[in-house]
Parts: sequence; structure tokens; C-alpha cells
Amino acid sequence: MSRGVSHVVGYVLVFAVVMASVGVLYGSGVGSLEGVRDAEQVDNAERAVVALAQNFAAVDRGRAPGRAGEVRLGGGRLAVEEATEFRVTVERGGDVVQQRVGVGALVYEYDDTEIRYEAGGVFRTEDGGSVLARRPAFDCAPDRALVSTVSLRRAGDTGAVAEDGTVVVVGRRAEASTVFPRSATPQGDEDATVRFEVVSSPSADAWGRYLTDSGWSRSGDVYECSTDRAFVRRTILDVAIRT
Repeated sequence: MSRGVSHVVGYVLVFAVVMASVGVLYGSGVGSLEGVRDAEQVDNAERAVVALAQNFAAVDRGRAPGRAGEVRLGGGRLAVEEATEFRVTVERGGDVVQQRVGVGALVYEYDDTEIRYEAGGVFRTEDGGSVLARRPAFDCAPDRALVSTVSLRRAGDTGAVAEDGTVVVVGRRAEASTVFPRSATPQGDEDATVRFEVVSSPSADAWGRYLTDSGWSRSGDVYECSTDRAFVRRTILDVAIRT
């Protein structure tokens, strides 16, 4: 009788160990699958925002009055924000032009990861750091410096959407202006100095790395380029998110 009970107890213990092992493997497997799914969703959103940036660049260059693109949210949030601001100064001879530029941003958020379109560039922020996914149209060379910003302005009633489905983002050119030079007269022999400052942006560190890697020198929070000719442009797009 005691031997039969021992056998039963042994079987129960073995069964319990097997089931516990299966539970652990199942739990870790589900966690791994969820991690892969989350990473894939963020990567897909990044590619979608980069594609939107390319569409907006075509509008900025005058190739179309407007362009649209799709973003699959997958449980994330997409919004047009207006918290990003730059300061641009151009000095040539005795002529000084300065402008504060509020560029706005198209922001996709998923858990702790953020994909931002700012001024033509795309930035990915996660784990406390920000990296550049697409370069903006900023150049610094001995013969020419270019600062070309695309500013976003919310159009319509939908400024933010959080859901599982796909949304369409439409951008239409509202304004385009040349900040410098202020006339069509060819620029003379004097060197020009362009100064660029990130006044407010969650991607400030990534902006700094991009500018210094592109030939701009840094002095505190200001990035500077000395060149023969300077060009500063600004395009404003009205952006709507359609569900």
C-alpha cells in the first residue's frame, strides 16, 4: 500500500515539474514573440515616417502642391506637435538677419520609443538616446551653406490619433519663403557666417551630432558655418491626420 502511494506521489511530482517547465517556456516564448512584434511595429513606423519625409521634401522643392502617406499605428500614437524651435542667424558684412523658427513635428510614439519628423529630418528616440534616421537639408561647405527647414502646422480638428488601424497623413504647402538672402542680388566677396541654435527639441543631441558631422563647428549650444554664400529657406506645410 505504501509502495503504491509512493508511486502516485512520484508521478504527481514529475507531472508538476513538467507542467512548470512548460509554463516557464511558454511564458518566455510569448514574451520573446511580443518583443519581436513590438520591434517590428516600431521599425515599420520608422520606415513610414521616413517615406513621409521624402514626400514632404518633394513638396518643399515645389514638385507637388501636396503629398500623402500611410502610417500603421499598431497601438501607437501619432500627433502633430509644435514644441520644436530653432534660431537661425546669418551675418555677412554689416548685414545681420536673425529668425526664430518654430518648425513643429510629426511624432509617432509606441511604448518608450518615439519617431520624430523635424525640419526635414527623422529621429528615433529610445532608451534615453536619439539617433538620426533621415538627414535634413542642412549643408556646410566652404563655398555654400544651406539651412532649409520644413515646418509643420496642424490642419483640421485631428491633431493626434491613438488606435490599432492605419491613418493617412496629408501635407500641403501653405507658405514658402527665403529668409536669406533678402534680395536677388548676387552675394559679394565678403564671407558669410551662419549660426544655428536648437532652442527646443527632444532630439537636440542627435541634431548636434548631425551638424558637427556635417562640418558645422560648435560653440556652446550654437553651431556655426563660415562660407562664401549662405541660403536659408523655410517651407510651411499644413498637415492633417485622417483616420
